[in-house]
Amino acid sequence: MTFGQTWSDGNYTICDFTIMPDNSVLILDGMTGKIFRFGDGELLEIYDYDLNPDYLPHKIACDTFGNIYLVAAKHNCLITIDTNGEIHFSNFNDFDLASVSEFAADENNRVAVSLYDSEIGDTKTHILNITGETATSVNSVAGTIADTFICSPAHMKDLDDELEYREIGHRLRIELFNLNLDSVFDVTLSSDNWILGTVCYGKNGNEYIFKLVEVDDDNNYYNSLVFVDTHGGMISRYAIPAYGTLKSFNGVLYLFSQMQTEIQISEAVSLLEQIE
Repeated sequence: MTFGQTWSDGNYTICDFTIMPDNSVLILDGMTGKIFRFGDGELLEIYDYDLNPDYLPHKIACDTFGNIYLVAAKHNCLITIDTNGEIHFSNFNDFDLASVSEFAADENNRVAVSLYDSEIGDTKTHILNITGETATSVNSVAGTIADTFICSPAHMKDLDDELEYREIGHRLRIELFNLNLDSVFDVTLSSDNWILGTVCYGKNGNEYIFKLVEVDDDNNYYNSLVFVDTHGGMISRYAIPAYGTLKSFNGVLYLFSQMQTEIQISEAVSLLEQIE
């Protein structure tokens, strides 16, 4: 899908996008607070809830029923827009929502927000209940949310490594949680390179999709997309393009890229170059 006609005047700031249950696309404009809905390559509807400049939404998600959720930096609140267009605001007092890096929602009036936590020196995901006027924290775990999976990696030092305090190695243990914080997958990935980190982009059939960040002994860095079976075997590996943003919804991986006069959203795998 390629959309250009709406942004030709350059008066929009695209913050985030999400895929609805009917495969239409919602694109959030952070400058106006408007939500643009596209389907079959054309603009279907513009939702204008008069949110800016009072709320400044910058993250968007939806659940399987089609309810829309927003993270709003100003006034530190979470916004729910139900399928009838009714708006519900939940204020949040525990931390600054402006620093949220990833956002997801499920059909149980819960959202998950990921942001850097200085106490653990890594990203942490918080599960929030937003049914009341004040959002409450239900639980949290170290890791990053993508699609409906929270990916929590842990470096494993090589057995023959003589350095006592090395924090990285050639193996990485990855545990995946759902929004109930139930463990749904636990695997160890191995590589000839030093593994720096990973994030899970969901599940495609019986395979899990991970972004793997690595460096070799000559300080060459690699960002690759790997498909992993349920036993931890790497089925295929792809080079991630330098442009665009990867996001997954319902097991489909999308590449979002924004040019000066148009934006493109495509299923990513067809655009990626497979690495032998």
